[in-house]
Amino acid sequence: MKENHDKLGANLNWSRMKLYNVIFVVILFMIAIVGVFFVIISNLNQAVKYYGDVQGSLRGLFGKTLTPTTTAIYVPAYIGLGGIVVILMTEVILTSFVRKSVKAESFMILSTLILHVLAVIFSFLISYAEFSYANFSTTYDVFSLSVDNKNFIDHIPSLKGTSALKMIAYHKEHLYKWTNDRTTWWLQFMRLAVILVSLIIFRSAFSTQDSYAQNVSRNLESNVKRTNVGKSKVLKFIGRVFATNEQTISWWALIVTIIILIPQFIYVILLSMDQSEITMIIQWSTNGKQIVGSVSDLSDFSTVLDQIKTPSAFLLVQLPIIIVGASIVTSLAFVFNIIRQWRTDISTFVTQLSVSVIEMILTLMFGAISKGYMNYIVSEWNTNDMFGVFAKVQGNEAFQMLTQMFAVPIFNSSNELDHVWLYGLEYVTEFVISITLFSTCYIMICHRLLLIVNMRREERSKIVNSEAELQHVQI
Repeated sequence: MKENHDKLGANLNWSRMKLYNVIFVVILFMIAIVGVFFVIISNLNQAVKYYGDVQGSLRGLFGKTLTPTTTAIYVPAYIGLGGIVVILMTEVILTSFVRKSVKAESFMILSTLILHVLAVIFSFLISYAEFSYANFSTTYDVFSLSVDNKNFIDHIPSLKGTSALKMIAYHKEHLYKWTNDRTTWWLQFMRLAVILVSLIIFRSAFSTQDSYAQNVSRNLESNVKRTNVGKSKVLKFIGRVFATNEQTISWWALIVTIIILIPQFIYVILLSMDQSEITMIIQWSTNGKQIVGSVSDLSDFSTVLDQIKTPSAFLLVQLPIIIVGASIVTSLAFVFNIIRQWRTDISTFVTQLSVSVIEMILTLMFGAISKGYMNYIVSEWNTNDMFGVFAKVQGNEAFQMLTQMFAVPIFNSSNELDHVWLYGLEYVTEFVISITLFSTCYIMICHRLLLIVNMRREERSKIVNSEAELQHVQI
């Protein structure tokens, strides 16, 4: 039994397990409650049903992004909420019936990992439903725009006499707002963060370092202390910063992640703010372009916007937010390693590091793509004299309605837009510095990690050989 227990590599602390169970159940309950509120709001909004009657016609006018199907709103929400409830019930059942034994420990570890993965998947389904509802809400709000008792829909003859008119009438009495297409993903990262915290608490319920790893950790710490004897405080500090041990690796991984994420985080915060210059420009270049194209008396304005080729708002806005948010959540694992002073197994850290490397690469890549497109859009706006274009449509009734939702960016004294982020050589320099810092530091981290792995193998071989020799002598 003891041998099996050692192979499992985890001595479960059942008192901490009870704490984990309570916290995980509370987290699942909170996620379920938010999901229930969303389902209630989306079902109470009768405008969704009226929207379903004209969704096909609207897609031809406004494009796919602003006209999700009602299925994309309801089905993921029901599946996600149902899945969270099932996980909640499963966790309660496991807590009630699993007893203290080696087999129970192994089963708890496997089942916990599966439940957390499923919780992440189902929470993303809820977020996708919220994202679809947010896009529907944009169309819902556009229809309600009015000037002097005239509605925006009056400028779209093909929608007169349809259920879209019912949507307008319903909007005056009922809003049923939820999140927008950006805050939806920040809400999702709050869910991911609490799920990860739950998993971290579960990990703290058992020790995953075997005797070999503990010996290596003690030897590494002894080496650091021995080499620092007689040195000044500055040299001791430098020695610790570049020491080959698990604690130093965790610090390096966390610090590099923070340094790389700071500019990316600032950028996605600007993307998330309704009144930022970046948001205004993107709204007119993506969703605004689709809506303007449906109005016949804004055809000249639409022609200019169509000349500026831009990808979807998802690539420009949502995807950078999603990746940066996921990277921030993953960095919590490094904080956990530092707090626990690396009482974790090497395979777990390798997994954390691998996920972090992938996320950092995606963060830099999609951040560069989004910023590059932003610079391109600003340059195209200036080339096409968007200041003059906006000036020409100032008196247009439909345009005045749209400015209630999409604010007009601020032009400088030269009637041009200033670049909202680093541009030209500065943009390239930011990317080169980030990728160089990332590559250099993570190569060093992986090298130090490989040294520790080899030392653990050598320590394991020494202990196994000594035990074999001792048994031979006894025989």
